[in-house]
Amino acid sequence: MASMLLQNETLAQLLNRGADRELLAEALRGVVFDAVIDVIMTIDEGFDPDAPDDAPGWTLVETSSVDSATGVQGWRTARKRAGVGSARS
Repeated sequence: MASMLLQNETLAQLLNRGADRELLAEALRGVVFDAVIDVIMTIDEGFDPDAPDDAPGWTLVETSSVDSATGVQGWRTARKRAGVGSARS
């Protein structure tokens, strides 16, 4: 992560001005995690709520190791089947 921090000019400037490298890295990990979760949730919904009504949708489908559908669709469905709490837990 340290070399990644230096590759971004703004982050490099923050480090040069005395920002704590570990705190900066932790903050960035949190931002990335939130972005990934938001993308997964949008994909799982099957549509973008901000898109026009006539925009196309999509679905996630679980497949077996030989690429045949298992019948499980969507992240929440897979989590329920596995006995995991809500999608945001």
